[in-house]
Amino acid sequence: MTLDRSNEYLVSQMAYLLSSSGAKLISRSQYESWPETASAYEDKYSIIAIWTYESFSKISDQWIAAQDEVIKLMSSNISSSDPKAWDGYLLLVTNEGIPSGMADRLNEIRTDTRRIRKLVITGDDLPGTAGSELEITQGIRRLLAPVLNVSIERSLMQSDPLTAITDRSEFSHQMESDLMVALGAYRRGLPMVEAIHLHEGLDAKNEGDSSEA
Repeated sequence: MTLDRSNEYLVSQMAYLLSSSGAKLISRSQYESWPETASAYEDKYSIIAIWTYESFSKISDQWIAAQDEVIKLMSSNISSSDPKAWDGYLLLVTNEGIPSGMADRLNEIRTDTRRIRKLVITGDDLPGTAGSELEITQGIRRLLAPVLNVSIERSLMQSDPLTAITDRSEFSHQMESDLMVALGAYRRGLPMVEAIHLHEGLDAKNEGDSSEA
C-alpha cells in the first residue's frame, strides 16, 4: 500500500500531535479570511498556525503574507501582557520536495525569527513512500519539537518501542542485559547509551573483583 504523504494527511498528524501536547484548536471565526486549509492552535505559551502549500515555490512567494495574517490574529485576540503575544509559530507545510537551487531560500526562511518563528516542513523531511505511517508521525514529531510539550514523549508512546521486540532467541546474554538496561533508562527519561556504558562498566568491575577473590 502506498504511504499517504498528502498535505491533508500531514496536517491531520500535526493536529493529532498538537492536541496530544495540550494545544487547542482556535475557533475558525477568529480567522475566517484564512484559506480553508489553514488552521491555528494555542496552548498556555504560544500560538501555532499551520498553512499548507502545493509546493515550496509557493511557500517562498507567500510566507510573508501568511505571517502577516498570523500576526493579525495574535494582536487582535491576545493581550500584550500575555506571554503568548510574543511567542508565535508559523508552520509552512508542503509535501513536495525542495527544487534544485532553492536550499538557500529554505534556510533563509527557517532562520528568519523576526516577528514569529517559522518551521518549514517539506516532502524532503519525510520518509519515502516505502516508509510507514509510524515513521511519518515520528518524523513530524521531531520537526514539531519546538512547539510540543515535552510530556508528549510519554503520552504518545502507549507502549515502549523496545518492548515490541518479542523474538529474542538469537540475543546473547549481553545483548539481553543491554536491552533491559536501555528499556529501564528509556522509561525513566534517561540517556540510553550512557546507561548501557555505565552498566557494562559496573559489570566489568564486578567480574574483576570476582576473579581476584
